[in-house]
Amino acid sequence: MKKIVLIGEINNYDKPSGPGNVVKNLLIEFEKNNMNYIFINSYCDNLIKKILLFLKLFTLFFKRNLIINVHSFGYSVPLIVNFISKFNKKNKYFLTLHGVFSIEQKIEFGRDIDYKILKKEEKLISEFPNIICVSNYLKKYLDKNFKRNNNVYVVYNSIDLGKIKKIPKKLDNKVIRLISAGGISNRKSVLEMVNLILYLNKKNVNVSLEIYGGISNSRLYSEFNSIVSGINNIKYCGSINFDELLDKYYSSHFLLALTKFDTFNLTVLESMGQFTPAIVSNKAGVSELICHGKNGYVVDLETNYFSNIEKVLDTVFDDNYYNICNNANDLAKKFSSRQMFERYIEVFEINMKK
Repeated sequence: MKKIVLIGEINNYDKPSGPGNVVKNLLIEFEKNNMNYIFINSYCDNLIKKILLFLKLFTLFFKRNLIINVHSFGYSVPLIVNFISKFNKKNKYFLTLHGVFSIEQKIEFGRDIDYKILKKEEKLISEFPNIICVSNYLKKYLDKNFKRNNNVYVVYNSIDLGKIKKIPKKLDNKVIRLISAGGISNRKSVLEMVNLILYLNKKNVNVSLEIYGGISNSRLYSEFNSIVSGINNIKYCGSINFDELLDKYYSSHFLLALTKFDTFNLTVLESMGQFTPAIVSNKAGVSELICHGKNGYVVDLETNYFSNIEKVLDTVFDDNYYNICNNANDLAKKFSSRQMFERYIEVFEINMKK
């Protein structure tokens, strides 16, 4: 195996968020398996770090026989690596794509992104030598919207198996407790979840919803507050540390992940690892891993999903509910950092034979 250069952003090694967890888990596995690698942290919070990062990337012009894997945290660094790949063809280049900025921003704020950013995105996706997608959902999206289907691979994200609960839970069913970890976000369907609870209230379903995470859209936050004012069973709890969030998953009946677009959505696996099945929209990449009615539920946001979710909530009073919890936990165990690492190595080796 050639030397690997891993490029990604970790702003807090102890508590990385989003794609930073993927990079961190890869680094841990590289160490465990004595891999020959270099890590370039693309996180820059001052000018000196930006200059040092540029110099590190510049040296790749002259390196040979490397496997270079850059993870998308914005497009600036991947575009630099893509530029290098045009001149130095002695290395293998892989872009791990964690999101598609154009569609995510359009959904969140209801407007197209700046034309220059859109052209950069199109250039990156169409030209980068090899792309690693975090789901088949993303792979199909690139094919349909960017006509990119050559040298595209799929490697699912992973979770920390050390955080998985080992003891099945037993919950009080007086109130069906729902949790969301998408924060205040239009893309994560926060208002749709609010309207779901209002619908369930009218149907006299005893339910509560706690929402965790940051605020992606301040205007939406104002609208959210005006709607939920005086409604006692909907609560925005802000951001909490990861271990606390795992405990919140464990004490909930279901995770709501009704996203309008997500290349994966790692919170679903994290929740399932706590014996908490998820109700996931079919617009999330992770939905392709769920067997509806066995280890979780998949809903279509373009149909009458309120009544479909109401039927799902009724399963809490069924003896089979805890079987679904156990099945969810079993599925989460299959997505370890070890499994992800092995798949990355497999993709690298397949490509080296070309």
